[in-house]
Amino acid sequence: MHLIWVPFHNIRLLQQSIISKAYQVFMKFWGMFYLLLSISLSPSSLICSSVASNLLLISSSVFLISFTEFFISNSFFFIFSISLLSLANILHC
Repeated sequence: MHLIWVPFHNIRLLQQSIISKAYQVFMKFWGMFYLLLSISLSPSSLICSSVASNLLLISSSVFLISFTEFFISNSFFFIFSISLLSLANILHC
């Protein structure tokens, strides 16, 4: 039986990496859920029920979310982009 010695510092870095990755995944799915909820419940989607404009908004939102996936380590940027998309959803009519 071979024992592999791993320094304590490496274990701490591994734990931080796992927690960071879990936080990133949580933020991504929370952002998508929040975005879809705001699209379905916003007053503008009730006032103007144009399917084409809602589909265009959803597709551009999904594109922006996938783009922000590269910047997801900066959670402020991600939350800011989700807030901007919600504002755009309210004002898109």
